[in-house]
Amino acid sequence: MNKKELPKSFQNSLKENLPSHAEDLLKALEKDSPISIRLNPFKNNPDTKSLEKVPWTDKAYYLSKRPAFYADPFFHSGGYYVQEASSMIVEYILKKLQLNNEELLALDLCAAPGGKSTILSTFLKDKGLLVSNEIVWKRNLILQENLERWGQSNTIITHNNSGDFKSLNQVFDLILVDAPCSGEGMFRKDPRVIQEWSPSNVESCALRQSDILEDIASSLKNEGYLIYSTCTYNFLENESLIDEFLSQYDFECIEIDGLEDFGIVKNRHGNSIFYRLFPHKIKGEGLSICVLRKKSTAGIFPKPKSKKGQNKFSKTDLSPSIYVLKENSEISYVKRENEVFAIKSLIPEIILSQLNPLRIIKFGTHIGDFNRDKFVPSHGLALSLLLSKDVSGIELDESGALRVLQRDASQLESDNDNTEWIALKFKGNTLALAKNLKNRINIHIPKTFRIRKNIDEFL
Repeated sequence: MNKKELPKSFQNSLKENLPSHAEDLLKALEKDSPISIRLNPFKNNPDTKSLEKVPWTDKAYYLSKRPAFYADPFFHSGGYYVQEASSMIVEYILKKLQLNNEELLALDLCAAPGGKSTILSTFLKDKGLLVSNEIVWKRNLILQENLERWGQSNTIITHNNSGDFKSLNQVFDLILVDAPCSGEGMFRKDPRVIQEWSPSNVESCALRQSDILEDIASSLKNEGYLIYSTCTYNFLENESLIDEFLSQYDFECIEIDGLEDFGIVKNRHGNSIFYRLFPHKIKGEGLSICVLRKKSTAGIFPKPKSKKGQNKFSKTDLSPSIYVLKENSEISYVKRENEVFAIKSLIPEIILSQLNPLRIIKFGTHIGDFNRDKFVPSHGLALSLLLSKDVSGIELDESGALRVLQRDASQLESDNDNTEWIALKFKGNTLALAKNLKNRINIHIPKTFRIRKNIDEFL
């Protein structure tokens, strides 16, 4: 990217607000954007021995160049997530907060495409629950796909505006707001953002961010944490915004030890404390982040009239003895018409009651459907950690795995041993379930999960 391509008003804003960083930052924007991945700790991963580690997170690495991820079975099976390195700083912050994640209820408000939600769900593990929300429906679909690949069953996906959370009083222990912003930190990764940037857009974003924070303030418990981040550098969407928020609500900004050791820059402004990841200081894109704690003295907000519950979920006594599922006493089953979901929680009734005003799309993992009283497992179950290891499986080489991901079963042979469902695997990770019929094998992969590009060069 040539400096001349950047709006003059953006360059002037940098020089005015961040004079000691402006020139080096502008030079850094002329370099290529680094590529990084974060490994899934619950699944088998590709070899990373020769790769450079991302310093502020576990099991994350930089790649020397961008590969064809669509042609990597590890990607399709959820062995890793492609994520910008700066965004992974959330993992470091979560560990520093030393939260007790037993029965912790967290919210990722602006969750798509899902990278930070996979960090949160990994942090919560079996003990807590995550509400992963995205209002833009196309982005919500991408969120669903990415969380399915990750494979955990401790996440509820919702489709709501931030205003819908006003009626939830002190429900969440932790809220992450990775706010929609003017995208200054993404200029070199996505040059299209440059064309959309303008001072008026920055102002519009700041107004929207202010509304979002006001909408969710009541839903955080006293002494709970709010992590706020943007991929921008300007003060209007960061320090000035948070200063104004702190003047109206009983929150306080807190420091996070150790961030500066990575080259991350701390900035105090009024009552706010922000940490900036600059591309000329660290190997990653631009990010601004702060952590707020709700004071123990914060009062109860007036509860607005909530919308009528939109959810048709109900607890079911579905037996975990269905042979494709692991037997797990901590799994609860929820039914919506013919769909069956499994969630790592012993108290779905309480959660359903608290979250009733929200539009819930997925309640944990969609494990399958009842079709004329017969249970048909889903692709979500195939990718989840709930799949029983006792299910018969076929281990595939890379070429075979890619063919399966195109739903090509021509090289698979039915063993005709009366096993109804077969797990098709690559390096121990399940890619899909297949139905073992008398004369053929039917691969069960939804269109959105199939490889639709030409992969001849990889076969």
